[in-house]
Amino acid sequence: ALVQLAIDNAVEGCVREAYGAVVAAAQAASASDTQVRATFSAIAREEAEHALLSLDLDAWAGSRLSPRDRRRVAAERDEASMRFAKELEAEPTPGVRSLLGLPDATRAQDLLRAIA
Repeated sequence: ALVQLAIDNAVEGCVREAYGAVVAAAQAASASDTQVRATFSAIAREEAEHALLSLDLDAWAGSRLSPRDRRRVAAERDEASMRFAKELEAEPTPGVRSLLGLPDATRAQDLLRAIA
């Protein structure tokens, strides 16, 4: 059903793909290894394309759903963001953060709030 497609897209695309794009861009800018920066630069572009497609699909589906189903999709997206925020509380080790350019837990939470 369209509502289930919209929920799956909201959770995986609008939350996780969008976050992946933002974090990959941050990694491309701050990883200590030049090859890692180049790799995450390419990943960031690809993830951004996925996220944009998800946002387009979200708008398209939303225009075809009932107000009740749109609220359901929004609630599922919000719940997914909260669950994901809990996952991001784990602090990467400083060495891993530096090598991969990962944000610390506080910055990761900020990035998620920026896209949610």
